Amino acid sequence: NRILDLSRIEAGRMDVTSETVDCNDVVDNLTRDLASLAGKNGNRIVFQRTEDDVSTATDALKLKQILSNLIENAAQYAQNGSIVVTLRRADERIVIAIADDGPGIPPDRLPGLLNNFDSLDDEKENYAAGGAGLGLPLARRLCDLIDGVLSLESTLGQGTTMTLSLPVRTQAAPAAAEPDADWVFAKAEQGVRALATVGAAMRGDDADGAKGAGNAKAAAG
Repeated sequence: NRILDLSRIEAGRMDVTSETVDCNDVVDNLTRDLASLAGKNGNRIVFQRTEDDVSTATDALKLKQILSNLIENAAQYAQNGSIVVTLRRADERIVIAIADDGPGIPPDRLPGLLNNFDSLDDEKENYAAGGAGLGLPLARRLCDLIDGVLSLESTLGQGTTMTLSLPVRTQAAPAAAEPDADWVFAKAEQGVRALATVGAAMRGDDADGAKGAGNAKAAAG
């Protein structure tokens, strides 16, 4: 539910996870899943894989959600055309572009589609007024959560290209778990016992040595 997701983001209650993903695989699987949806308007999705290393540590679910919203938006407005998804590595960024050959967007509407709305109420008004819906605003807000950048270019009568740029990151090693308090206490107790045993042994050795020395002196006398 897009309204629910937007409400969670606005309330700061949207969790962000991280795992290493290959964006080639993510986009390939997603475009296959959305092929039938795009076909309802006579569109076909064309995915152009890349030989670049496009693996990164990110929130895989949110990445899929962003791309799904962008592709669904393109499929909604394009008719009997192609939706071309390209992927490339640009320095330390991964760039995913979704281009359609639909009707395009009027220049005066472009700024508002990805504009930073002041509140969820503004987004609801945009939806009610016959705007592009909540898909693009949600995609933009999800991008913010994973440090992505979303941009949009369109030419009226020729089509629209939506571009997502992600940072290349490596998966951080999991933090070492804090030792259990009972485990720490048990280890400390073992250490105390070991020291006590060593101390007792040392005292016993000294006593035996002293006793031996006394016996030797008495025999000599």
